[in-house]
Amino acid sequence: MTRPPVFAEKPSAARPATIAELFDEYEAYSLRVRNTAPETVKERRTYLDRATVLLSAETSAERLFALTPRRLMSAVADYASVHGEGSRRWFQYALRSLFQFCYLRGYTDTDLSGWIPSFRRPRLASVPKAIPEDIVARLQSGIDPDTLYGRRDAAIVAILATYGVRGFQVRKLQLSDLDWNAGRILFCACKRGKPIIQPMTAEVGNRLSDYIRLERPAITGRPEVFIARKPPYRPFTSSAALSSVIARRFKDARIQVPEGVSCGTHGFRHAFASRLCGKVPFKHISDMLGHRDYASVQVYAKVNFDDLAQAALPWPEEGVQ
Repeated sequence: MTRPPVFAEKPSAARPATIAELFDEYEAYSLRVRNTAPETVKERRTYLDRATVLLSAETSAERLFALTPRRLMSAVADYASVHGEGSRRWFQYALRSLFQFCYLRGYTDTDLSGWIPSFRRPRLASVPKAIPEDIVARLQSGIDPDTLYGRRDAAIVAILATYGVRGFQVRKLQLSDLDWNAGRILFCACKRGKPIIQPMTAEVGNRLSDYIRLERPAITGRPEVFIARKPPYRPFTSSAALSSVIARRFKDARIQVPEGVSCGTHGFRHAFASRLCGKVPFKHISDMLGHRDYASVQVYAKVNFDDLAQAALPWPEEGVQ
């Protein structure tokens, strides 16, 4: 006689009393059990902190466990109404992951993750807004290397403008990735993409050399290229920290970017891809951006105003029938 299968029940555990205890347990679970990247765990924490403020549950975990689906959906909708698409996605992902964890641990009787609404947008629904080339040139020429962090920031902007890499790849760039003899620079893979190997241009090489020789602290144990000048000599710990450097440089140079254009690192990435669109095959642009699927760069060809202007018919002269 076949015995019926035995189904494991949800673990019954003492519920944490504070948000800090809950988040510490959730982060340990994400790292150890889910094998989530530490960078992702840290980024989620940023959005979970915002969620607790929005849900009036900054200290008490019980308030989070007692949420109703209606209250949760209302909070997500409120956040989405005042934040951009990328921020909305992170907010939703972080909350779904947390509430799935709470349900698996037995802290909630209902899996609230299924009540978090999604705000979907069709692929290629919009056109990326890039930093104009003349503004990039003004920003580069406006950074004085003799000012505080001048050489560091000049090297960062040169890398972003030349290679169109992500801010994450700039933050993770290590000294061993700079092959001075071969004249190459390696950027790590990002978002399940591919590593990027590019020739080191004279401008980028000179900027990096000036920064490393004259400004970067001469310490051991920190492989990252870009680190703080003062103890504890840490690298950039978040994408927001790097973007704030770029935004500050725009402000110092009194440069106003066009409306809707990112003042952070991604505006340079859009500028890089837009500059190559129509001149280089999509497959090559995809490789230079580190994408696995070259369809990801097709959005840059959606509206090419220069090509459209050349294709426009001339206005008929007066009297022509």
